[in-house]
Amino acid sequence: MQSIRNVALASALMLFAAACAGKDDASNAAPARQLDLAPTKQAQPEFKDAPLPSAAPAKEPIKAPARKATPAAEQSAPAPRPAMPPLLPTPAAATEPAATAAPTSGSIATGTPFSARPASRICTNTHHEGDRFTATLTNSVQGTNGVVIPAGAAAIFRITESTKKAGGRDSLNIAYEIVSVRVGDETYEVLAHMTQSTPLQYVNIQSTTDKATKIGAGAVIGAIAGRIIGGGTKGTVIGGVVGGAAGAAVANNTRDYIGCISETSSIALALDRPLTIRLAR
Repeated sequence: MQSIRNVALASALMLFAAACAGKDDASNAAPARQLDLAPTKQAQPEFKDAPLPSAAPAKEPIKAPARKATPAAEQSAPAPRPAMPPLLPTPAAATEPAATAAPTSGSIATGTPFSARPASRICTNTHHEGDRFTATLTNSVQGTNGVVIPAGAAAIFRITESTKKAGGRDSLNIAYEIVSVRVGDETYEVLAHMTQSTPLQYVNIQSTTDKATKIGAGAVIGAIAGRIIGGGTKGTVIGGVVGGAAGAAVANNTRDYIGCISETSSIALALDRPLTIRLAR
C-alpha cells in the first residue's frame, strides 16, 4: 500500500516539472506581441420549455348527421333571394319644361247648326221606315283645335216614318233622322235634331188613262140617268153633262198622291251632344 502511494506521488511530481518546463519554453519562444481580441457577447442560455405529454384518452371521431333525401325538383330549385328594399326615386335634375304634346282631336260643341241636302229624291212609295239615304253637307262645320267637317261631307239619314194612303194628301208623311257623318276615312255617330225642313212635295201618281176611265164612267152613268128622267134627247144631253161632271169630280177626289223630298230640299239640324273629330295626321 505504501508503495502505491509513493509511485503516485512520484508521477505527480514528474508531471508538474514537465508543465513548468513547457511554460518557460513557450514564454521564451513567443515574440513580444500582444493581440487584443474583440469582446464577445456572452451567450444567453436558451430555454426550450415544452409541456409534458399527457396521456389523454383518445376521442371517437364525430359523425356528421345523415342528410335527408330531397326530391330532384327541390335540389335543382335555387334558394330564394332576400327581397331588396324598394329604391327611392332620385330627385330629377332641374330641366327645361317638356314641350306640350300636339292635340290629336277636336270637338264640335252641342247646338252647332249645319244643313244637308239629299243626294236623290226621297218618296213615300220608295223609302219605308228603317230605310237609309245619303245626303251631303251644304256648309262646313268648325270645331276646336282646327277640326273641320267640310262642306260636301257625306251624311247618312234613317227613315223613321213613311205613310202612304190613297185618296188624299193629308195622310202623307215622311220623317227621318241623321245617323252619322263621314270625315276623311273616319265615320262618326251623330246625335242631332231637325230644326227646319222643306215641306213635302205632293205628286199625283194617277195616270191619264185612269183619269179618262173614271170621267167616262161618270158620263155613262149620267147619260143613263138623264134618259130615264127626261125620256127624250134633251134629257139625255143634260144627263150626259151632269154625269160627265160627276165623273170628273170622282176622279179628282180619288187621285193617288205620294209625298217626296226633292234633291234641292234643305234639311237644317243642330247637334244634341258634342262631336269629337280626330285630327288628320
